[in-house]
Amino acid sequence: MSLWYTSPEYETDAPCTHVLIFGTSAYSGLPDRTASSNPDLLGLTSVTTPAISAYRFARWIKDEYQNKQAPLGSIRLLLAPSASEIQNEPALDQLGQPLPTKDNIEQALVAWREDCCKHRDGCAILYGAGHGVRISSDSGIVLLEDFGKVGTNVLSGAVDIGNIHQAMALNRAAKNQFYFVDACAIEPTFFKDYITAKAGVSLDVKRGESVEGSPIFFSAAPETLALGEPGKGTLFIQALIQCLECDAAVADDANDPKTWLVYTQELFKKLRQRVDEIAGSYGENQSVVLGGLSADSLFHQLRNPPQVQLSVSVVPENADRYAHYKLTHLPTSTIVDEQKPFQTPRTTHVTPGVYKVDFTMQPGCDYGNGSKPALIVSPPSAKTEVQL
Repeated sequence: MSLWYTSPEYETDAPCTHVLIFGTSAYSGLPDRTASSNPDLLGLTSVTTPAISAYRFARWIKDEYQNKQAPLGSIRLLLAPSASEIQNEPALDQLGQPLPTKDNIEQALVAWREDCCKHRDGCAILYGAGHGVRISSDSGIVLLEDFGKVGTNVLSGAVDIGNIHQAMALNRAAKNQFYFVDACAIEPTFFKDYITAKAGVSLDVKRGESVEGSPIFFSAAPETLALGEPGKGTLFIQALIQCLECDAAVADDANDPKTWLVYTQELFKKLRQRVDEIAGSYGENQSVVLGGLSADSLFHQLRNPPQVQLSVSVVPENADRYAHYKLTHLPTSTIVDEQKPFQTPRTTHVTPGVYKVDFTMQPGCDYGNGSKPALIVSPPSAKTEVQL
């Protein structure tokens, strides 16, 4: 049974959000370290970040996701974690969730689709992580736990998220759908020998039916790799959670924000930037690509205002030892941060808004007071420098 979580709304007729998440790091058909010479295995080995990434997304959905039009109804979760992931996240060893094998994913997909067809005003979310290949512009093939062991075709143990996306375009299905493919998009030369090569798990696609929005967020551009950090998960999931909690949030009213919302287009824009930044810090490149039907749909409403990273520094740097620093939230006149002596740069997290920065210098020093009378702080981050 792939159901990991259900809410009280799951048993009602109300519109709900239904989520299917799977991640494979340990492949029973692949070697752990040294790539097999068998061309059918594509030179792959087991890996160390997809399963923990899938689990962290599932946990975020359960604890933080909010959609007032379609509250969370269910989460289906299938994981095949590596030993190193279990060491970093011991909870992975206690979940008792089924492996993301061909048969299990097929059953989970059918059940998830049935739930997603309960109400047109519901929402559907699918996240798949693991080894991936791209054999056409609209495919997002993720290899499953028993890849290389089942079936007679090379991709028998795989699922094509592009096909699932098309098959979920149903007049009776949730009108807003979101797909996340956290996998490489390599195109092995091996596939050039094939006229056709289809994933083993797929659904029939009907003509003439549609939904309002169904974006696909691909973690990597065609013919590139999706990168990860052992212990932290994929770069994509790190960036995705950061964007959902802060970077991609926009206020319902710029002058008087009451709620903070995440929509498709802003999520893509900030997700692309954040993945690029993390990859760049390692001297690597990775670009998020948006596919599917990318209507600017609401994905998430934050439970609380985002916490924006604010960095404050002084010039010249050696003046900081004489400075008394205060950060004041102007609308409420509340001092939210203070430091004496100041250490440049000062980094803290604050809610979006208008702030005043004050530096009061120690009597007798060679520097004068300095301030920023109205500093606007908004997601994803803010930085300011004060001349003393």
